[in-house]
Amino acid sequence: MARFITASRFGVTLVSAKAAYEKARVELDRSTGLLLENAGIVVEDAQRGQVTHMPKIPFVAPSKDVATGANARPETPSPAPQQQ
Repeated sequence: MARFITASRFGVTLVSAKAAYEKARVELDRSTGLLLENAGIVVEDAQRGQVTHMPKIPFVAPSKDVATGANARPETPSPAPQQQ
C-alpha cells in the first residue's frame, strides 16, 4: 500500500512538473514575441478567416469535427430560443 501511495504521489508530482514546464515555455515564447511563430500560427490566415494549416501545439490533438483548409466554412450559431 505504501508503494502505491508513493508511486501515486510521484505521478502527481511528475504531471505537475510537466504542466509547469509547458506553461513556462509558452510564457517564454509570449514574452519574447515568438508565440505565434513557434506555434505555427499565420496571422494572414487569421485576417482572411481561412486556416491553411493547423497550428503546431505540443500535446494537443486537433478536433475531428473541425473543417480545415480551403473548404473550411465558419459555423453559424443557431438562433436562440424565443422567450415568452
